[in-house]
Amino acid sequence: MKLLVGICLILIGSCRLFQVTDLSGRDPATRTIFVHNFTNQTFEPDVNAELTEWLKREIGRRDNFKLAKTREEARLWLYGDIVVFSKEGRMYDNFRNPVRYEVVSTVRVKFRENPAKAPPDHLMDKAGEVSGSIQYSEKEGYTEPEFQARQRLGRILASRISDALESEYLAWNP
Repeated sequence: MKLLVGICLILIGSCRLFQVTDLSGRDPATRTIFVHNFTNQTFEPDVNAELTEWLKREIGRRDNFKLAKTREEARLWLYGDIVVFSKEGRMYDNFRNPVRYEVVSTVRVKFRENPAKAPPDHLMDKAGEVSGSIQYSEKEGYTEPEFQARQRLGRILASRISDALESEYLAWNP
């Protein structure tokens, strides 16, 4: 019994869901952020607006950064560019019509300090890529409409971007 409890504690301690980054002890003036509208280089309409909105919600939910209304108010700027958004069939019926889809998205993210509020010798300018993929089906198994699946992918990407944002902030301002 003690062994089982010990194994459960190890599994819970190593789970990513319970690892939370708390930036409340940092200077609030350096934690203001403006999220620019993400650009879309794909042919999928409105995916950039959806991701921008999900990212603002995720940043507000975590409460590590204060969202600024204008870019002049913010110390940090966040840009994004959706470079890949593809929906491909993964399972087919007898007539070769897709029944299960996989949606893959890749976002280039740029995290930059406002030059007007930054010290002259310590300007932060970081960039990276974040990817995510999901599968959904409207016809078999756990059925889910495409809109709901896109919302789920938006939440996943927003969470990963927020994780990257927090780790870059900690590396820049330890």
